Amino acid sequence: MYTIADLEKAKAERETIEARWDNYSGNNPNKFHSDRNAANAKVDLIEAHLKSSGGIPLSEHEILERELDHRLSGGKEQGSG
Repeated sequence: MYTIADLEKAKAERETIEARWDNYSGNNPNKFHSDRNAANAKVDLIEAHLKSSGGIPLSEHEILERELDHRLSGGKEQGSG
């Protein structure tokens, strides 16, 4: 179970990694690439969990997507037959 504090911590970690990338003066374009991807994935995972559990609100776009998915599936729950 993730919390808002977990999300804030993950975002702070992502910002730290982005700052390292911004301040990197070497010639390796892939430096910090895997760290950046992992940090972004962690933030995305925590946000998705919090949104699905109601811990943080969905964006207007996400609400619209859910409504369209529901309508297009004929009102059936996804994953059921």
